[in-house]
Amino acid sequence: MARGGLTTPHFSRLCRRPLAAPAVSLVISLVALVLLAVWATRGPGPAEGIDLDVHRWLLRHRSPALVGVAAVVTRFGSAIVVVPLVFLGVLAVSPGDARRRLARAAATLSFLAAGLLLRLAVSQLVARARPPARDWAAAAAGYAFPSGHTTGAALAAALLAWTTTQRLQGQPLARALVWAVAACAAIAVGLTRVYLGMHWPSDVLGSWLVCVAVLSGGLVLLRLRRTAGVATGGRLGRHD
Repeated sequence: MARGGLTTPHFSRLCRRPLAAPAVSLVISLVALVLLAVWATRGPGPAEGIDLDVHRWLLRHRSPALVGVAAVVTRFGSAIVVVPLVFLGVLAVSPGDARRRLARAAATLSFLAAGLLLRLAVSQLVARARPPARDWAAAAAGYAFPSGHTTGAALAAALLAWTTTQRLQGQPLARALVWAVAACAAIAVGLTRVYLGMHWPSDVLGSWLVCVAVLSGGLVLLRLRRTAGVATGGRLGRHD
């Protein structure tokens, strides 16, 4: 190894290891999303098979009390809630001075916005109809696949959990608890969209796949940036 530098084999391994998992996750989630979209829109109607069966079963078993609870929970996926929640949450838990926290909050918010715009683009491309309006227990607008509320809630939960766990290094139980709470919140909002009759089950599954793809893509970019920094440091070291 050159003084202060990196040999080619070592640098190649360094590049591969951190990128492999998120890159594979990105590819798998995108392929699964495409296949799910094709499956969900295969028939002449907006839904059939298990989507329609689950929807009808929930309609038969809905209760006023649970509808009220679901109507409250589902609001945590709306853009008017997740945008300020993510901004203020990241601003509160990020380390550093006010300027650094503000910059990190703005960057995280930009990432969230990119994910929501991707979801909107997929929705416009697939153009799947929602369940009949008579089945809705709350107001809804736009296409069904993938669910906007589910995407917003899942992305917000993941971003807040990731930011929070950065301050919990060396505390595996606390980190696991944070991620468990985030997962439960994301799942809960997704389930309410189906329970309230505004989405087919596959719409929610598609939203989770969008989130996996967005988060995996973001992790790939972040690690590429870090790898580029290591490479730059290695080149500078060789010129010492």
